[in-house]
Amino acid sequence: MRRILFVTVGTLGDLDPYLAIAGELVRRGHHATIATLDRHRATVEAAGAEFAACQDDWPAGSPEDPMVRMLAYPDDAPRIIMRDFVLDRLPDAIAKVRPLVRRHDAVVQHATTFAGRISAELDGRPWLGSTVTPALFPSRARPPLYVWPRPLRQAPPQRKLAYFQNLVAPMHAARARLGLPAIAAGTAHLSPFGTLALFSRHFAADPGDWHRPLLLTGFCRYVAPVAPADWSDVEAFLAAGPPPVVVTLGTHSPAVGVAVFQALAASLGRIGARVLIIGNDATSLGLREGPGLACFPSLPFARVFPRSAAVVCHGGIGSTVRALEAGVPVLVMPFTLHDHFDTAGHARRLGAAEVLPLERFDEQAAEAALRRLLGDPGYRQAAGRFAAALAAEGDGAGRSADAILGFADSGRLD
Repeated sequence: MRRILFVTVGTLGDLDPYLAIAGELVRRGHHATIATLDRHRATVEAAGAEFAACQDDWPAGSPEDPMVRMLAYPDDAPRIIMRDFVLDRLPDAIAKVRPLVRRHDAVVQHATTFAGRISAELDGRPWLGSTVTPALFPSRARPPLYVWPRPLRQAPPQRKLAYFQNLVAPMHAARARLGLPAIAAGTAHLSPFGTLALFSRHFAADPGDWHRPLLLTGFCRYVAPVAPADWSDVEAFLAAGPPPVVVTLGTHSPAVGVAVFQALAASLGRIGARVLIIGNDATSLGLREGPGLACFPSLPFARVFPRSAAVVCHGGIGSTVRALEAGVPVLVMPFTLHDHFDTAGHARRLGAAEVLPLERFDEQAAEAALRRLLGDPGYRQAAGRFAAALAAEGDGAGRSADAILGFADSGRLD
């Protein structure tokens, strides 16, 4: 039996692939621990993995929660995420993660945290990097699509570089304090021992200059268990009419302005589409449920998306790809976070998506995009082609588990 440690912080999208891989390892008789935020404890344990706290957490959804504040202050989102959420908490994270590293045979660190890497380096142990999105691979051949905060978009390169250097300064300071060598901040999440790219080459192929050693595993899919009683109301709505348009803006849905959901519901109503909203309740949105509209706090995308006409999402790679692999076209409304825009760009390149950034959202633009998406069969056909390619490729959790177990034996990513 091997003991494998995963270290990740962030939203459910940053956790989901590790739940799938951990479940595969447990199925094979190994032990998997996921070190993450306390808000995800129940989710981790339901997947059959051991939970461990990787740093102190905030009350989820509270005004202090960085994932709420980055929406309230989009121009300050990179600093809130990089500093408040990750790097300013690095000493606490290292103190919690280092004892875990010593008790496990292999460490797999997600790009959202550096505690796994530093802890492994302090004890002279190899470690694997991992990313859930192609946006985190620097490339000259195909640069990721980054969107700077509005105050910096017209700034000269020197000012942008100074901004980035200020963001990552605590990482350099922590390494120096611990006697570790300096490293390049832009590739600090990529391991010299190997990195798992937890997505499909059909979504984003290696342009030839991604950091190596590298393994593109394919997407790793986790489907949370749903009790039959939780599903009856959903089934009743889905069966009551034509496939609805599903609207889900991810973990951040409660923090998105009510006016956005009201405008989307109104636009879809004029088009004649039914609406299923995931992540909010109708009362808080000022909407009235009925045969044409229903709201649910949480639903498994894998069970809902295949029965939808289209999906409106924020550009998280998990929700975007789950829609496309169901053969469903997508309206992507990216927040001011670089991976959202990059994911939207890949989905549009496939020919299966319209893109409307949240900061440019208005009801008229949303209605026009939705009419194109629902009225042109080419979008659904493109999504269907992508879905077929993913189905032929198979699930990436097994390939990831194979690679991690091999790494635990040899210290190399083969």
